[in-house]
Formats: sequence, C-alpha cells, structure tokens
Amino acid sequence: MRDLWQLASRGDATALIDATFGARITYRELHARAQALATQLVASWSTNPSAHVDARVDTRSDPSSSRPLVFVLAGLDVGSVVAYLGALAADAAVCLLDREISPSLREQLEQQYRPDFVLTARGDDVEVTGLASDPARRIHPALGVLLSTSGTTGSPKLVRLSHDNLRANARSIASYLELTPEERAISSLPFHYSYGLSVLNSHLLAGASVVVSAESVMRPELWNTVREHACTSFAGVPYAYQIMRRVGFDKMELPSLRTLTQAGGKLPDNLTAHYHKLMTARGGRFFTMYGQTEATARMSYLPPARAAEKPGSIGIAIPDGTLRIVDPVTGETLREPQTTGEIVYSGPNVMLGYATQAAELALGDTQQGELRTGDLGHSDTEGFFYVTGRLKRFAKVYGLRVNLDDVEARVRAHGPAAVVSDDERLSVFVEFGEPAEHEALRAELAEIYKLNLNTFRVQRVDSLPLLASGKVDYESLQQRTR
Repeated sequence: MRDLWQLASRGDATALIDATFGARITYRELHARAQALATQLVASWSTNPSAHVDARVDTRSDPSSSRPLVFVLAGLDVGSVVAYLGALAADAAVCLLDREISPSLREQLEQQYRPDFVLTARGDDVEVTGLASDPARRIHPALGVLLSTSGTTGSPKLVRLSHDNLRANARSIASYLELTPEERAISSLPFHYSYGLSVLNSHLLAGASVVVSAESVMRPELWNTVREHACTSFAGVPYAYQIMRRVGFDKMELPSLRTLTQAGGKLPDNLTAHYHKLMTARGGRFFTMYGQTEATARMSYLPPARAAEKPGSIGIAIPDGTLRIVDPVTGETLREPQTTGEIVYSGPNVMLGYATQAAELALGDTQQGELRTGDLGHSDTEGFFYVTGRLKRFAKVYGLRVNLDDVEARVRAHGPAAVVSDDERLSVFVEFGEPAEHEALRAELAEIYKLNLNTFRVQRVDSLPLLASGKVDYESLQQRTR
C-alpha cells in the first residue's frame, strides 16, 4: 500500500478538522481510513475479471502496468480527502472531478476512460461503485493524479501528474511558505482544483492541519470557522479577494490568520497593494503566486518583502524551478530584461503530459520537465517576472489586435469584471455601476485603444459566472454574446 504523504509517521497530530461537526481527525486515523479504503479497492480489483492483464500486452516490453483507474467525485469535505488518499494508497491512477459535474459530461468521461471505480464523497462517507473497465487499458507506473486544466472539467482533456510531481510541488510550496506542523489552513478551494489540492498536499507533507469547510467567502460562517479553529492561512483566487473587500474582511478580528495567498489569475495592482499593506500592519504576509495545473500548481511567488517595490510581479521561480522568456515562434531564449515573450517554466513539478483518451494513460513523461505556459510576459533586471497577457487571449476587432487581459485589468480597477470578444466588438461584463458610469467606461476604453465607441458593450450582471475553482467562466459569458 502506498503512503505518499507518510501519514503514519505523524501519529496523533491533527490532520483534519471537520468544521461542520467539529471532529478532529489525527494523522493516524486518516492513514487508517485511507488504508481501509485502499484494501477494499485492491480486493475488488483483484477479483474483477475485467482487471486481469490482457494476454495481448507484453509487460516485459511495455513500461505501463495493469493498475486501476479511479474517478473521485469530490467536494469540500473529509470524505473527499479520504477518497483521494485511499485511491492513491491502492496504487490507482486518481482522476479528481467536481462532485457537481454535469451528468452528460460525467457519462462522456466514463465512456472515454472506462474507470474501474467511482468514489463519491459526501460529508464523512465514501460510496464505492465498481464499473466494467477495459482489460486492455494500460496505466503508466508513474501516473498518480489526473486533473482538468480548468479547475472544473469542461472537456475530456486531462493533465497527467506523477507522484513525483505532487511531492516536488508540495515540497517547494512548504519551503517558501515556511510551513510547520503548527500551521492550519482553511479549505477555501475545491480539492479537484490544482490550487486547492496543493494546499492540502503541502500541509500534509509538513505535518500541518487543514480545517475542512464548504462555506463561501461571502458567508460569515467561514470567517467564524477561521476564528474558532485558529486558522493561520487562507488561499484565494482574485474574485475571492474582491468579494472579501465587500463583506468587510478588513474589519474582521482574525488574530490567528497570518498568511494570505493568491493565485488563479491576476489580482488588480491596487488590491494587491491593499492586502499587502493590511497583512503587514497585522504582522502577517500576503503572497502573490503564479501557477498552472500543468505544473501541478505553483511555478512562482512574490516574496512579501519585495511586494511594495514590485507591483504586478508574479515574483521569482519556486525552489527547484526556473523561469525564462522565449520567442513564441522560434523558442529562442530572450535574455534582455523587459523583452516580451512567452514564459517558460522548468522544474520537477511539470506534468507528464496531457491525456485526451484512455490509451494516453500509458504514456510516460512527454514534457521532460519543461512547460511553455502560453502566457506572455517579461522579466526585470533583478529577475522578477511579470505576466502581460495570454497568447490566446487576443482578439482582432476591425483588423486591430487587442489584448483582452489588458482591457480586463483596466476595467477591474473599478470592480469585478470580465471581457470576451467576437470579430466586431468587446463585451465587458461588470458587477458595478449605473448606465451613466457604463457609458463613461465605454468612452474611456474607446479613447485608450483608439477604437470606435460601438466596439465596446458594457453589461452589468449580478455576479460573474464562476467555475468551481472560483475563476471566471469565460465560455458561459461568451454564450451570452451570441
């Protein structure tokens, strides 16, 4: 049985706290529950006729092995953690999915990948469902976890992460955040989203604890839980930090909360400066971070001590990783500071590769530790990096090339916003303002980008549609423009 995070060695230290019931689960208890589930899966797998090695596959020449594939339908609860750890302990390849995944997409994924088991976590329980799998399917020995690139699952394209990827990224995060067994995180992000999973993994690696709560940042119950259980850290995406301003986070008495971390997109510079100043005044830290699911989670961080002098920076590479800028076309490294190109990351946390079909689960490392991020950016003279846009987040409107991320950043200075486009106009969705303010915003954008006023449409929405990860659901907004 696999014990990826060496839970057994932590003994009676607290691993999880169930905020709903107030129950404390020690590392010893968590290990026992994960191992019991693993034993159940292994027993079912070994007696399942469809799991036998296909006689047509020569295991001597094929590096892949006959291993189970497990789908975990996860939420923010203790059962989801047990299901994840139990499936890993059974040496399964674990595909973490949103428990609220649409039935049609779930059916598509099950037909495409033919999992052996589906584990449905609810509260403290894990329901195990065995399915008819494909006896010819092979899974590479290094493959540990499969995640969607979007933090939900909008397509059957998955990121293949190895056990080494998971451990390496957890070690790096624990190092630069200086995690110790005394740290206690609040589970503010879904476990099927790479950012949320990295919080869990890094704290388990450090022997720290996680308070498991499904409450939203908009609800006072979440902050009451932070206070009651003396949580020391909170992790959020940009939208969460915008909402926290609205719900009065600045005035909350949260004496134990020492660290805020932010990733999952760019937070407006004014809000970054605000939270840095706020946490500094409280004797705490605010970390801006940068990452992608393809790099397991984190690739860079901005040391809080440099935040005031490096507004907008994603910082420096995480321990054991490197960043560089390359020409998007030729791939040639661009060494001059302030030269814009594509950001490339190298490190032991870079994925094995993608999977779009079951046959690709047998593949080994196709990335060789290097990831072309698809983000445009540059570095400064001190080696601090900045993201300026996405290669694919450009639109041609009336023949002119417009950076949608740049437009969005300008609008977000006024409040929560998102921008999508077609060939004729840019649609700006906002959560603020009245019609007169929207007209002024249109005029401002038209002047800045030297485009016709009719190029911009500003529409107010009660709230921006979000993915389970907390990121903006751009596809949903795009559909509103059709």
